[in-house]
Amino acid sequence: MRILFLLLLSSLSLYTHAQDTTALTDDTTEMPGVVSSAYQPGQDSLLLRGYINALCARGLAGRGYVNRGMYKTAQYLTAQFGETGLRFFGTSYSQPYSYSVNTFPGIVDVKISDRTLKGGEEYLVYPTSGSCYVEELKLVTVDGYDFARKLQGKTEKPGAKEKAWQKWYKTLGKTKNAYLLRHMDTVGKLMGWNDRAELLAHLPAGVFLLPQSGKPTWSVARQAIAATVIELYDSSLIFQKNRKVSAIVQSKQVDKFAAINIMGYVPGTAQPDSFIVLTAHYDHLGKMGSRVMFPGASDNASGVAMLLTQARYYAAHPQPYSIAFMAFSGEEAGLLGASYYVEHPAFPLSQIRFLLNMDIMGDATNGITVVNGTEHKTAFDLLTQLNAEGKYLPEIKARGTAHNSDHYPFSEKGVPAFFFYTNGGKGYYHDIWDKADQVSLKKVSGLSELIRQFVSGLAAGT
Repeated sequence: MRILFLLLLSSLSLYTHAQDTTALTDDTTEMPGVVSSAYQPGQDSLLLRGYINALCARGLAGRGYVNRGMYKTAQYLTAQFGETGLRFFGTSYSQPYSYSVNTFPGIVDVKISDRTLKGGEEYLVYPTSGSCYVEELKLVTVDGYDFARKLQGKTEKPGAKEKAWQKWYKTLGKTKNAYLLRHMDTVGKLMGWNDRAELLAHLPAGVFLLPQSGKPTWSVARQAIAATVIELYDSSLIFQKNRKVSAIVQSKQVDKFAAINIMGYVPGTAQPDSFIVLTAHYDHLGKMGSRVMFPGASDNASGVAMLLTQARYYAAHPQPYSIAFMAFSGEEAGLLGASYYVEHPAFPLSQIRFLLNMDIMGDATNGITVVNGTEHKTAFDLLTQLNAEGKYLPEIKARGTAHNSDHYPFSEKGVPAFFFYTNGGKGYYHDIWDKADQVSLKKVSGLSELIRQFVSGLAAGT
């Protein structure tokens, strides 16, 4: 075991801080097949199911940062756009850009005493974590309430809080131990830090276990911190005595991750310079190490499936105005693809009549919610009228503005936009259980038809 750790330590430099220099060359390993048949009426459910299955295939590695998952997905979408017959903006479907991101491409293993924990179920590596290679460290509990007690009556004294934290920092920097952090939000509040992420960024290098409750949900971080933080979801492990922690976490800070937005359009027959734009983000969380994958079926293979289905429909049924289809990357890292696009648009944003963003579209049992529904009353009234006439969905709820998906950068630029998400399903989100077979597609065929009716209604009213 110690020999293994020494070998791993020798390779640390390969994973801690790097630039993604992988060329964007063809890589079709384990690529899902391309739908090649023309659109046929009544086939939306089959198309949606097929696309979701393909986008959640293991070969696409959760459409993230490990095993070229996001790039392979971009290749798949490019092939689909080409087969569908969409036109380019410029010379290709691709809009490349880059951003920084913290990734976990190597080994991720955590063991407490004689028990190897299950990644994605019993623990998650906090997404800003740095690398660690430790063996049988004593697990010591530190409690934020103790920090608060030592500061009682001294919080107004100049420098008292900073001095207290420096003592804690020195203690937590003893790398012969791993530390179980209890009630750390108390520490953060006393120090004036904005949130847990800022608190964790102040930790020294070392291994820290952070008890969590509820369902394990993961995310993406742009930058790495010094500490390795393990979110622990099995509370029974907290109370064991004489605990020892062994952990291998190989993280890699990528300064310039090569990302791509995929875009195409069906030209309008009468007004080709006016656009209705349909968007969905295709990126997800990818993998935490080599074994734990986040499939992202609901979020957002379902939205991309709807985008591809609508593209196939409109390619067979051109409209008087142009219909653009934009599959954005970088959404999970902070709406980065959409934000890049609005600063580098393929055509003037003023030519967009309306934008419809689709994110989480897998189960409309209880209808949909429309973000910006209260901001664009005429469009929302049209949507509800069409739904009442066609009886597509049981309910449509209006919501105000929200910085929660790719519509937002467009809204900030003055583009009229809705964000649709469905209300239903099992609640799997940013976890390992968001799999293709858990997406029911209930009422989603009706939603697909409602989208087409809405797009037609928007054009007729402008």
